[in-house]
Parts: sequence; C-alpha cells; structure tokens
Amino acid sequence: FATDHLASPYGKTEAWLIVDAGPDATVHLGFSRDIEAGQLAAWCQDQEADAMLAATNEVGVAPGDTILVPAGLPHAIGSGILLVELQEPTDFSIFLEWKGFDLDGPVEGHLGLGYDVALQCVNRWATGPDRLDVLRSGREDLAFPAESDTFFRAERISPRPKVRLEAGYGVLIVLDGTGELRWSEGSGSLPLTRGDTVLLPYAAGPVEVSGDGLTAIRARPPVSPGSFTPSG
Repeated sequence: FATDHLASPYGKTEAWLIVDAGPDATVHLGFSRDIEAGQLAAWCQDQEADAMLAATNEVGVAPGDTILVPAGLPHAIGSGILLVELQEPTDFSIFLEWKGFDLDGPVEGHLGLGYDVALQCVNRWATGPDRLDVLRSGREDLAFPAESDTFFRAERISPRPKVRLEAGYGVLIVLDGTGELRWSEGSGSLPLTRGDTVLLPYAAGPVEVSGDGLTAIRARPPVSPGSFTPSG
C-alpha cells in the first residue's frame, strides 16, 4: 500500500516496549471481529470512537511487556502508559479518530489520500487470541517476535556486571539503573542513567556496557542487510 499510494518502500510497522503503566493500563490492538468496510467508514466519518474501541481487543499491559504492531493493524494506547516505540523509517499515520487532537481529521488525517483510499490499508479482519499471543511474544534476549526482524530489532541488555556488544549501528535506551558505556577498548566512556538515549555509531566499534542494576534496550536495524538502505 505504501509503495502504491505513498511512493515509499516502507510502511508503518511499529513495536512498543512498556516502561511504566498504571495498575489498570490497557492498549487496544486489532479488531475482535471482522468489520465491514462500510461500517469502518461510517464510524470514522461520524467519529464514533466508542464504537470503534468496543470492537477492538483491549489488552492489559504492565512494565516490561512488549507488543508488535504490524502495519495496518488498528491500535490505540490508553492513559497512564510510558513506552519506547520502534518503527519503520516513516512517520505515516492514518487517523480513525481525532477527538481531542489538534487535527482537522477530514483534511489532515488520511495522508492526502482521502479516506476512501486510506481506509483500504486497515486490517479489518479479526485478530484472535492466538495472533495476539504471537504479537506479545518476545524472545530470551530479543524484545519482539521473529517477524519483527525484517523491520527492526530490540535487544534486552542487563549487564551482570558487564556485557560486550559487537560493532553495529544502534540506539541504546536506558530503562533503569546506572552504569557506564565504554568504547575504543576503554579509551572513551560515558556515564549511563535511567532515561538516557545514546546513539551508537558503527565507527565506535565494539562497546562495553556495565552497571549496577542497569537494564537497557539496544534498538537496531533489520537483521537482513538487504532490507534496509540508509539515505541522506
């Protein structure tokens, strides 16, 4: 869809890592039943947000949870949630609901395509329990399921007491604790604390992360070298 209508090789697959959440925090992920195209268009036109949300899967979340959101899957993030989001290198958004946003939905909410075209990218089919389980299944050291690897990766890092990371472009996001980042065989260093975000260029070579109770995520490009072409 992105190639045909937006001249882009990338869509908007994204993924969430829940950093903090209230006791009753929820997200909405995919429809719980098949939705007719006319029904979705009517909800959007009339801004029946409650009806749309009622037709989605409401999923409880807690700190540490991870969720993959494939492009086209309707989703919403509830209140009281702080998260880290990875996504394809685009900033596409098609708004099904815009109440309370500083946005003129009919003019700006469809990427200039018009809603008749824009809504064709929405996955209107039911997202069942088995599929939800897959979207929420991380791996031992990787935050998201295997199908995310062609879009991006996120590695969990918990040095005990230190861990060496191979050379490679990435972004280090410190979720908790304090520690230190060292590069060039120890010739350079940077203190780390919760909330820090550090760009790791390939030119830095292998790096070492150490810390007391430090936990972090290293966000990385896709696993396949041919699936990501930097520009600029």
